[in-house]
Amino acid sequence: MITLWKAKSDAPNKFDKNINVGLHHLALAVDSLNDLNTIYNKIRQQGFDVEFSPELLREGPAKHMMCYEPSGIRIEFIYVPNE
Repeated sequence: MITLWKAKSDAPNKFDKNINVGLHHLALAVDSLNDLNTIYNKIRQQGFDVEFSPELLREGPAKHMMCYEPSGIRIEFIYVPNE
């Protein structure tokens, strides 16, 4: 389980992979495309910042989305179908 808390104020700095040192992002696998879409919808309903909605990863068939947790760390949710 991962808990995301909404801060009362914005994070001091937005993530920039070219200047920030440390964690680039946390990637979490999901079991189905439906799970990926459900997570996306719940995150948007809660008002979290979404970098991009579920889309193909490169040419597919994997799909992923990226969002930010309240302190600005990027979180990727990814679905890779069994082939």
